[in-house]
Amino acid sequence: MYRTSWRPFRRYITNATDGRLARELDDDLVCESGRVYCEMAWWFLDRAKASAVDAAAVGTPVLAIGGRLDRTVNRRVAQATAKRYSNGTYREITGSDHLVFHGKSLPVTMAHIDEWLAQNRLRVSA
Repeated sequence: MYRTSWRPFRRYITNATDGRLARELDDDLVCESGRVYCEMAWWFLDRAKASAVDAAAVGTPVLAIGGRLDRTVNRRVAQATAKRYSNGTYREITGSDHLVFHGKSLPVTMAHIDEWLAQNRLRVSA
């Protein structure tokens, strides 16, 4: 799949990201695997069920993260994902768009991950 053009990238993906960082990220975009994208986005049409997960078979903790201002993937998707797992947790990044691992959202996201790791005793000691 070809990368998106600037206007949709800015409107739907980096709508809460600093303009300069958004431009830098846009400049670094490359093509993505159309097959992988289709297997994830249109999973219900995939007869091979390549992206299917047996949630009942997953007993380990699962963390799903959503950006409150994400216009690409509604945060309800991450909420529903967390609910599918017996030990699922949802964390929302309040001021974030789709890019929860960039810009001002990064330290907030990492703090949520650190807290979740500690709560689930998944931290590796040095």
